[in-house]
Amino acid sequence: MIIPIIAWVISLFYILNKGNLIKGGGPGFLDIDLVTIFMCYLLVRHGSTAAVVFAFVQGILIDVFSAGLLGMSALLYLIAFFCVYFGCRLLDLLSPRGQVILVASAVFLRRIVFVLILEAFSLKVTLSFSSITLFAISAIATGIVAVPVFVVFDRLERTPARRV
Repeated sequence: MIIPIIAWVISLFYILNKGNLIKGGGPGFLDIDLVTIFMCYLLVRHGSTAAVVFAFVQGILIDVFSAGLLGMSALLYLIAFFCVYFGCRLLDLLSPRGQVILVASAVFLRRIVFVLILEAFSLKVTLSFSSITLFAISAIATGIVAVPVFVVFDRLERTPARRV
């Protein structure tokens, strides 16, 4: 039961320092989304209620600590949750291939919907081929990082998995 607490603490620290990490020399286009990875782990190991509460609260925290539209990040993470939740019907989130595909598709969908929401509110954001390519690279990188995160959390927790 220690893993959800670890996920909350790491995610909160990551949210608070994300801007500083990117500005401090990290690649701005390669944005690893730890919130989505932790949400997927909580979904597969602790159920949909823990995962959806985690996604919603982390989205609210992002909105509170940033100067964005209040509720937009919460909506985006809920969209990512439902992408993974319904994607579990087709792919196995317990397998590495399923983890990479589901996490990458959730991150990619979240970023595309983010840009579409910004366009809907006419905030002068355009969706170009290069931005879609960068979103895809970042989503695939997040999906690849999800596999070792799942392994480390499994080793720390040592509990049998539950099917979603």
